Amino acid sequence: MESESPWGAGSGRAGAVVCHDRKENGMAALKILVLVVDDEQKLRTLLKQILINEHCEVWEAEGLASVRRAVETQHFDLVFLDLEIPGEDSVETLKVLKQHDPSMNVVIMTTGLALSDKLRDALSMSASDYIHKPFDASEIVTILQNLQQSK
Repeated sequence: MESESPWGAGSGRAGAVVCHDRKENGMAALKILVLVVDDEQKLRTLLKQILINEHCEVWEAEGLASVRRAVETQHFDLVFLDLEIPGEDSVETLKVLKQHDPSMNVVIMTTGLALSDKLRDALSMSASDYIHKPFDASEIVTILQNLQQSK
C-alpha cells in the first residue's frame, strides 16, 4: 500500500511504501525504516522489493535534494547510498545524513571491486558498511539481521 509522498504524487522524487507490522514468536517486531538513494530506478525498485519482503518501510531518493527533504521529515534506521550518482557528490550526501543523525546506519553501494578513494572517504566518515553492485538478496537480508541484532 503506497502512502502519499511529501513531494506530491508522481513527483518521481521520493515516496514511501508502508508495510504491515509483523509478529515473531507472538511479539511485534520492530519495523526498520530504510532510505534507498540511487539514480537508477531499476535498482531502487529491486532493492525496495527485497526490503519490503523483509517487512521494512522503504523510501526512495534519487539525489541529494530529495535526501535532504526526506531526512527533514523522517528518522531512517538504515540508508543504502549509491557511491556514483552522476552530477552528485555522494560523500556530501553522506555528510548531510550524518549531520542529521550521527548514529544513522549508512551502507555504501559501489560498482567497483577495489576500494576507491571515494569509498575510503565514505568509510572514514562512519559509513556502516559497503556492498558491491550487483548484489543478491541474501546480502541485504544479512545487513538487516545485523541491524536488528544491534538494536
